[in-house]
Amino acid sequence: MKRTVFEAELSQGETRHLMDVFVIIDNEDLPCIDVHRRMLLYAEVSVPNSLTFQNLLLQVEDRILADFDLEIAQKQLVYHNRYHVNAVRSRAGRLFEAIAPQLDLSQEALRRMRGILDLCAMAHDAVQIFAAESQPDAGRRRDPGVSEAATFERLASHIRDLQETLPAAGDGRFTENEVQAIREAIEATVVHYDSSEKMIYQPALHQVSPPRFVIAHLLALADFGSLGLEGIESFNEEGRLLFLEENPDATGKADDDLRRRLLERARFQVRFARSRLEHLERELVGLPVAALPAVREAFSHLTEETVHTIEATTPTNYEATLPQLLTFFRLGVA
Repeated sequence: MKRTVFEAELSQGETRHLMDVFVIIDNEDLPCIDVHRRMLLYAEVSVPNSLTFQNLLLQVEDRILADFDLEIAQKQLVYHNRYHVNAVRSRAGRLFEAIAPQLDLSQEALRRMRGILDLCAMAHDAVQIFAAESQPDAGRRRDPGVSEAATFERLASHIRDLQETLPAAGDGRFTENEVQAIREAIEATVVHYDSSEKMIYQPALHQVSPPRFVIAHLLALADFGSLGLEGIESFNEEGRLLFLEENPDATGKADDDLRRRLLERARFQVRFARSRLEHLERELVGLPVAALPAVREAFSHLTEETVHTIEATTPTNYEATLPQLLTFFRLGVA
């Protein structure tokens, strides 16, 4: 893989509010060829100290994304790929901007928090471990927490390796607290299945106590946030890509089996949309109260009208035909 980094040149002691870093990835096997990184936000930062940590963030991210690229190629990850993590990063950034004015933190602390949040968003799906098939026609699945634990261990290993070359003290390193925040953020994206509701949810946002670290809270909201933050088109596209990733053999299936799988996914989509609306307020508990109006505004698409539209336009009837389902999921017509 050829990787070229372009950085704004800053002279010794110069300060900037924002430095844009562009990474061009020249690899025809990757769906994402251009990543725009906005690294130094919200602060006037002294270059010598701050660039050390920003460069460390960049190096850690490069290493974990190299691992991720192999996962994408080897495991046919049509959903959990660069497009997804860039989308999560964008959503998490919007939520961070909504709450940042209400956090009692210095500009330097906010800058570090945003950088770590960006790293977690880009890294949170870097390792994908599928469970052994228990039923021949059930599609691929992941056991809760397994991929996330492996992802954190891989990320922590890269952090340890890179920090071995740095001074033992100083603000150019991740603190122990920041590493714990990364762990909690990755773990906050773990998904469980509620058999009573026939729906998935993130336990980290449904505990008695909310996540300890703000970045964990924001990452979890962003990971499940396509409908509320982006709208129906994004939500349906995620459903389509998840179906393809979990059913890589779908195109070779008999019509009846393919229709059954697509109908199950369509019904799940409708339940998931309703669940997102019903659980939003519970999942916001723990964020700064003064920031909640701005956060709710960010989730502007998550309304009763939006859910009604999804219910009305998604083919969930038992009589839905295979051509109808294929058309809805934009998979062609049988």
